[in-house]
Amino acid sequence: VQVSDIHSGLFMTPAQMRHCAETVQQLQPDLFVLTGDFISNSVAYLSPCVKEMARVQARYGSFAVLGNHEHWYAKPEEVFAIFEGGGIPVLQNAHRVLETDRGPVGLVGIDDLRFGLPDLEQALEGLDPKLPRILLSHRPEVFPQAAAHNIALTLSGHYHGGQIKVSLLGVDFSLAHVLSPYPEGLYRLGSCHLYVNRGLGTTGTPVRLNAPPEITLFHLS
Repeated sequence: VQVSDIHSGLFMTPAQMRHCAETVQQLQPDLFVLTGDFISNSVAYLSPCVKEMARVQARYGSFAVLGNHEHWYAKPEEVFAIFEGGGIPVLQNAHRVLETDRGPVGLVGIDDLRFGLPDLEQALEGLDPKLPRILLSHRPEVFPQAAAHNIALTLSGHYHGGQIKVSLLGVDFSLAHVLSPYPEGLYRLGSCHLYVNRGLGTTGTPVRLNAPPEITLFHLS
């Protein structure tokens, strides 16, 4: 299960985040991943977010990567400490090998592409390229590079599906659709896939139009 862009703050309360965590837990995830932007505009909102997300008990664990809001409103070491206290590792240009019932899987995470210090090569160092691999990246523009490394699945967020989106003659229009070729949903390059989650919270105007919040359940084979 993937959750992204929670934006804990005035418009995303602990009660709302608890409801999210309870919904995720009902899905009985093998793996729970969080792809950045946990806070709105203050690090003070991070502890409540982590506390609620830590309620999820996934078979192979919960893992997170940083988004741009963590870099704007917090120091990385503060973020790492709060997540560590909640028992959720942050994959900062790093990987973990998950020993699953169907064999090992490499879970890879990188820093925010624009405001962090992302290093996919460092994250992959020492990881057997023959293993199936999943990449967590807050922003999706890493996808061509991930596909060049034959990473089977990249999970991202950041764009909220446009947050405010209109459709004309079957074509979607939003600021996100102008800024990125990957504003929301599923994309494919060869045998590699990218999924861009619309997120839970909002940024700027606390309104969504034609871009509903999302908790994503994946069945991987």
